[in-house]
Amino acid sequence: MARSTDLVTPWPLSYYERWHRYAKEPVGLLTEEAARKLDAAAEPYTVVIGGPDRPYGFIEVSGDCYGVSFLDERGREYLMYTFEESGNGRVFLKEATHRDYEGDSDTVSKATIYRFWTDGRVMIERAEQPFKQTNVSESRTDVSRNWETKPTFGRYDQLLGKDR
Repeated sequence: MARSTDLVTPWPLSYYERWHRYAKEPVGLLTEEAARKLDAAAEPYTVVIGGPDRPYGFIEVSGDCYGVSFLDERGREYLMYTFEESGNGRVFLKEATHRDYEGDSDTVSKATIYRFWTDGRVMIERAEQPFKQTNVSESRTDVSRNWETKPTFGRYDQLLGKDR
């Protein structure tokens, strides 16, 4: 497993070409050097957070966008964040999704999606199984906690905060 030598997170980091959502595992192990080159070229790669047997989550890096997924004990994505660069060396949390699952299955029973704008607008979409109808509401909120410093390679701590 390729691990970062300048690790800040309390979890080991490993680098891959991508995350296979159906198999719930990373694909295409990369060396740290190969991942660093992809990062410098703004090419996509995936950072797995935590050990290979039970990762805490993963980050899909694609240029100036960061898709952060937190995994439950069954390897299901239950919390996802999407950050996008917004200038001045900062990224903005533009979307957060929370999913609940039916028991031990991979069937989503409920999902809530929050879409944020830098001016404080927020749209909340709630859906429950069988997902034929969704409830959408809009409001305003303080988005000051949605801003983070753009991470440098191997230092993703600021994207891993769950309490936002």
